[in-house]
Amino acid sequence: DQAAIVEVELEPSSPSSGKKKRKKWAVCTVTEVEEVKQVVRMLPTWATTIIFWTVYAQMTTFSVSQAQALDRRLGPSFVIPAGSLTVFFVGSILLTVPIYDRLIAPLARRLTGNPQGLSPLQRIFVGLFLSILAMVVAGLTERHRLSASTAGVQLSVFLIVPQF
Repeated sequence: DQAAIVEVELEPSSPSSGKKKRKKWAVCTVTEVEEVKQVVRMLPTWATTIIFWTVYAQMTTFSVSQAQALDRRLGPSFVIPAGSLTVFFVGSILLTVPIYDRLIAPLARRLTGNPQGLSPLQRIFVGLFLSILAMVVAGLTERHRLSASTAGVQLSVFLIVPQF
């Protein structure tokens, strides 16, 4: 708030004129100050999305590496490309959006009284919670895959579908 206060301190414009002028760089408009305050208030929410983007990056990198080490055969002659498993991510979105719209949102409306069902912050929380859960599943799956590979057992690629 101090940035929007006009300072009374004046400086000479030039030695010959003798007039004094305000320091323009020392004053911000109230709108600029309010915009900066809004951005600062958003920083904690933005910082928590680091978890989501970590999961998203993991899905497109580590999961593909996991898939390459698993049995990707589907039938006697077809091998599923490891990079195409992200289709399960898209499929999960296509399944969960209608489930949210038809089941979860109406139930949340009744419980919370909010016409949207869950507030935006509550939706962010649920999304981050599911992202953390996906990371835990990926870690447990990798532990299982490593122990199976040391025993010489080849696991199915569909074992990593839940983390998508």
